[in-house]
Amino acid sequence: MDGFHLPSFTFGERIFTRPYDEMFGELETEDERRKTLAGVLGPDLREFGYLYDFGDRWRCRVAVVPRPDADPGWAYPLCIGGARAVPPDDVGGPPGYERFREAIRHPGHGRRDETLIMDR
Repeated sequence: MDGFHLPSFTFGERIFTRPYDEMFGELETEDERRKTLAGVLGPDLREFGYLYDFGDRWRCRVAVVPRPDADPGWAYPLCIGGARAVPPDDVGGPPGYERFREAIRHPGHGRRDETLIMDR
């Protein structure tokens, strides 16, 4: 996921995304640029939904872990895991990702070379 597609973030009943055209108001979402993570989490909420690519509909759950021992020299929030744990952009949603995984697991697969190029 390289940031090519519009994401949305769901905190309870509230949905945030960034405005992208005149239809933004019809989506019943709030402008993500006007909020902070702390502001929408509040004191009790510790996870939220992340939807990436409205066409492929990649859904993720993000857990927020408070860190009382936070290093004041670091910028927060900080992602502490998940590197290369997501499919490449435009792989075709969950079914396409399964085909992608099948192709890269088998050296003799007919689409392996083109699939590995997609993963760069």
